[in-house]
Amino acid sequence: MNVADSEITLRFYFASWSLPSKQMRHIFDEVALDLDRHVKNVPELSGTPLRVLVVDVDQEPAPVETHGITKVPTIQLSTNSQDLITLIGARPKLALRSDLITALEIHSNKARVTKE
Repeated sequence: MNVADSEITLRFYFASWSLPSKQMRHIFDEVALDLDRHVKNVPELSGTPLRVLVVDVDQEPAPVETHGITKVPTIQLSTNSQDLITLIGARPKLALRSDLITALEIHSNKARVTKE
């Protein structure tokens, strides 16, 4: 499957009462911008829309149940509803960026990665 033929979705699940969620929000926003630039600059991904969703688990329980979210913060990257990577917990900006870009690169192998 060619990534360019799909839509990439980046989701950030958080809770307002969670200190790690609050700490990760700024990092997530910066990495989302970096990922958008990456998608636009890589020929195989160019033209692929990137949707960025921020989901408060207390306000929107349906997506939480659909995607199996049990801890916050959680970040998921998917294409066409296929999860590419699920990242649970706080992490540094460079590690988050690297994990998301790596997941896009291995997508052609149909691999799914989960890190905790």
